[in-house]
Parts: sequence; C-alpha cells; structure tokens
Amino acid sequence: MTETATATGTDAGDAEGSGMLSGDEAFEKALAHAGVDARAVTEKEVDYDDGDDGKGPHWEIEFKANGQEHELDVDAASGAVTQHEVD
Repeated sequence: MTETATATGTDAGDAEGSGMLSGDEAFEKALAHAGVDARAVTEKEVDYDDGDDGKGPHWEIEFKANGQEHELDVDAASGAVTQHEVD
C-alpha cells in the first residue's frame, strides 16, 4: 500500500494533542462511512486542514480500494463525515 500523511495549516500534531481526532482515527471513520475494509486499501493519503478555508478543522482523506477512489472530509472535532465523493 502507498501511504502519505501530511498537514496543511496547523501541524497535525497540534490537532492530535488538542483532543481532536488523530489522522488514524479519522481514516477509520472514513473507512466505516465508505463501507470499505482496510485490507482492500491500496493507496491512502491523510491530510489535516486547520479550517482556514471556512470548513473548520478537518481531515481530508483520500484512498483507493476495490477499483474506486474515495475522497472524504472528516470533521476533526466531531468525527462526522462532511463530504464523500467516489470516482
């Protein structure tokens, strides 16, 4: 599996230390929402966005599984999936 984790804006470590979801927790929420088993994931990217775009702090999750590409936004505070696109 190809794996990338980056942060934009505030460092992802700051999010994880502030009581917000970690990148791994956000990825698990994304998988559950998409109904995908982690073993099916062939590529993933997990990026933290501090919310300066007006969406609030969230994790941007992209992964490939079962021949599909998923892009999800997961609210860093609540864990709610706020966007999910499949290609």
